Amino acid sequence: MVKAQHIRQYTYVYSAIEPKTGESVSLIMPYADTACMNVFLEELSGRYADDELVLVLDGASWHRSKGLVVPSNICLVCLPPYSTELNPVEQLWAKMKWALTSLIRSGQTLEEAFHSFFQNTTYYI
Repeated sequence: MVKAQHIRQYTYVYSAIEPKTGESVSLIMPYADTACMNVFLEELSGRYADDELVLVLDGASWHRSKGLVVPSNICLVCLPPYSTELNPVEQLWAKMKWALTSLIRSGQTLEEAFHSFFQNTTYYI
């Protein structure tokens, strides 16, 4: 019997989508934590500095952290538990999973596939 060590590498995608137009903002980040969420919120706020944004969240721990810094033009709304189908970005995730499978099979790394997906396509949900 040969022992094997499984090495896993994780990549996280933070996204917001405008359901009416399909316009989205996404950042590929190394962690799913409060610090990365703060970077995403700051980026989102800066891109839409003249707009008031409502961001629907699923209630993950980094969405509710006391260390979360929410910009003044963003309002966070947490969904009740087990209601992810109400979050507009879940439609994007479903389409992304399908697209990533074919991109990775074409020889792209996971990070390259993420970049291809988000740079080349606008998804209408």
